[in-house]
Amino acid sequence: MRALLDTHAFLCFIFADAKLKASSKAAILDLNNQMLLSIASLWEIVIKVSIGKLPLNRSYADLIRLDVVSNNIEILRLPTRTSKRSRQCRCTIGIRLTE
Repeated sequence: MRALLDTHAFLCFIFADAKLKASSKAAILDLNNQMLLSIASLWEIVIKVSIGKLPLNRSYADLIRLDVVSNNIEILRLPTRTSKRSRQCRCTIGIRLTE
């Protein structure tokens, strides 16, 4: 099975939160499954930590090494080739962030 973990599910997994179902945890730990985590989820974690909404008792490097890599979770990167439309969207987002 190939699955994309959302930020909440990943955080529940690494913090051993009881909200994560046992079947979900088993699926993440099953080496026959390909688990993916978007780079956007890592950005979201950095933002939440920086504004004080998420306490993180480890460095970001440890988060990647101990929680992502050691659990065989692959980081899903953003595509490098983009269409004209996606470049326009990013430009619009960038403008709104600076206004």
